[in-house]
Amino acid sequence: MRQPALHTLAALLDRSLTQIAEAAADARTFDRRRIARVSDVWDNNTIGFVKAATVRPAWVGESFARRALRWMADFGVQRHAWVAESALAPGLLPPPPAPVSPDPAWDWNDDITPPWQQPLTADALTPYHLTDCRIVGFQAEYTGDHLHASIELGMRRRYETALLPHGGARLRLLLDGLTALDLTTHSSPRTDLEWRTGDGTVEVLLAPHGRLTAREVTLQNEDRFWHLSEAGIAAAAATPPRRRSLPRRDRRPYGFLGNGAAPLAARVVRRALMDMRFVRSAYGVEQQHVLALCRAFDGAGSAVLAAADRGEQGFRDLVLEWVERGSDPLARWFAETLRENWHGDGPTARWARELATGLHRRPVPPRPVGAPSGTAGLRQVMVEFDDRRTEGLPAEAAVHLAVPPLPGAADGAGSGWELLSVDFADFRQLHLTHEAFSTLAPLRRSRDALTLGTAFALHHGRPGGRP
Repeated sequence: MRQPALHTLAALLDRSLTQIAEAAADARTFDRRRIARVSDVWDNNTIGFVKAATVRPAWVGESFARRALRWMADFGVQRHAWVAESALAPGLLPPPPAPVSPDPAWDWNDDITPPWQQPLTADALTPYHLTDCRIVGFQAEYTGDHLHASIELGMRRRYETALLPHGGARLRLLLDGLTALDLTTHSSPRTDLEWRTGDGTVEVLLAPHGRLTAREVTLQNEDRFWHLSEAGIAAAAATPPRRRSLPRRDRRPYGFLGNGAAPLAARVVRRALMDMRFVRSAYGVEQQHVLALCRAFDGAGSAVLAAADRGEQGFRDLVLEWVERGSDPLARWFAETLRENWHGDGPTARWARELATGLHRRPVPPRPVGAPSGTAGLRQVMVEFDDRRTEGLPAEAAVHLAVPPLPGAADGAGSGWELLSVDFADFRQLHLTHEAFSTLAPLRRSRDALTLGTAFALHHGRPGGRP
């Protein structure tokens, strides 16, 4: 095959948009993490792909594409495997990078750091008091059909130094394969941490607030001063010094700067994927916006290759095709994106300006959304408690619900199960059990509470976002 690296990049972009659309299509299986992971690939690779497609002669573009592929794949074992699934010829990718070591390691300040993830054991928590811990954050979420949770704790250190900041060390428990959950807490919870193992599960007890049981629990230690603890000092003595080396040369195929339609199209696609990546924040997730972008840019990789054969006019026609696919729901989005990304005052800038002006005049159509009462299923709960970042910040919460189709909804947007994303400021109290994720229940919304049957209740002062 001629230009296998370039066609691999095109296939990867096409596949990415398909995977994102599949992960967002149904609120009952909405996979926020997969959408964020796939879209994040293109932050630093969209411009390089379009550059490789447009550079002439073709062998130079293929060289750029090979460089882009190798750089793209060199971000861990999982990313390498994901890229390799679309590789159209052998030899396009470097060998897979080595897995991240589970051992302590040196950082760039020559301080020893704890393993990023390790089993939850008494030895791993030796530097900290297990009593009177602050619960800083909590999240429980379905990813596909997999329920997991995370608990962020502020823990008092057993070692002392004048340099230590107020607030204690931050540690996070990751619970995969959650099988039991019963939690009732207020906005400033403190707890005594305990855990029990047996029968292939780990039970985490957060007295007096509740308990969680999972098939696996791992610990992420984010304590920046761990190197001052006895465990850190011992690890530093047993760890070989860090090998000094020059920083790796950045081999991203950048430098694609110009005022033509090709770089404008590249920036528009990149903006679409970055909008999709916003779902990695649990606040304000917009399922229908993600789906609308996927429909507008479906097949963008293959379309870029076809446009490159036609030059400037080919990319203008491609942008117009994306605009027409997006129709009225994305008219304002395209107008803003074009205005933000044209450069100079040449023919393409004038063309983009006229196009954006016309799009901005289009009316914004109303979007049907599931009613805030009726039956719903819980998909995600995230709470950031008081003092979550610095002392004194108020607690906040985000809730994702799968809402059934509206009665009589036509085919298209709003006809399937829709994700209702609700943000809350001034969170006050949470009650949550495992049943809230496994069954549909009556959804009730009042001025100061959101409830789902008897398995979930969130009390708040005022909404912090819009459904």
